Amino acid sequence: MHIHRAWHVFVLLLFCGTIGFAASGDWQVVVNGLDNPRGLAFGPEGALYVAEAGRGGDAPCAQGPEGLRCYGATGAITRFDPRTGAVERVASGLPSLATQGAFATGPHDVSLQGRGNTFFTIGFGGDPLQAVNSSARRAGILRGRAA
Repeated sequence: MHIHRAWHVFVLLLFCGTIGFAASGDWQVVVNGLDNPRGLAFGPEGALYVAEAGRGGDAPCAQGPEGLRCYGATGAITRFDPRTGAVERVASGLPSLATQGAFATGPHDVSLQGRGNTFFTIGFGGDPLQAVNSSARRAGILRGRAA
């Protein structure tokens, strides 16, 4: 079984490497202003959805492996429509923990299962015993409706 998985990884890397060498030209930024972008997924109509971990906030704060992490409702899910260039936050005010530096945790990934069925993951990213309150001790998958 390990050989089977290794073969798939090798083929994937070979495929990605081939695409990387075949691609030429300049890179173009299509979305900017994201707060710690994480997972990406394409929706059923071709729009790109981005999970943003956010930038934390002012309080409450707790010590973590990376330093002092503070909570804020700054996580989001953003939608980019490549046909029109429109960018909109379809979910905002999601939980986020961040340090003064570059580390942030919040929405990690997004998945779309047909029109109107958006799922995203949010995790504490630390020792649950150090969670500030009982709601931060849970990690899970949330389901929402995207615009």
